Amino acid sequence: MINGGFYSFIYKTLLHVYDICMLYIFKFYFVLKRALPPVHPGDILREMFIKEHKLTITEVAKGLGMARANLSAVVNEHAGISPELAVKLSEAFGNTAQFWLNLQKNYELFYAERSINRSSIRHFAKAS
Repeated sequence: MINGGFYSFIYKTLLHVYDICMLYIFKFYFVLKRALPPVHPGDILREMFIKEHKLTITEVAKGLGMARANLSAVVNEHAGISPELAVKLSEAFGNTAQFWLNLQKNYELFYAERSINRSSIRHFAKAS
């Protein structure tokens, strides 16, 4: 049983490393290199996970134990991915919750940085 625990640990570690690599590849090619806005996490969920596994929104919602309307709102880019949903998705699709939360954070931050008027903000940094 010790070996089983060891291999389980290695497997989970490799999944985490894979998630991190995918995020950096995504960020480099689609955000930094081409200066495109990040894709909504719901779009990634729909295209790379639901369609790729030939599932329906209803099947996935039932499997996650949530209302179809709530999952549909995420998939149709009307709502974001919460930490709770991130945990459920990571369990369902074999990746990490951090993967989903990073997608959501990068999406929100991209638009927040463009919507804030920085000229009216008082600076509190020390003067050199």
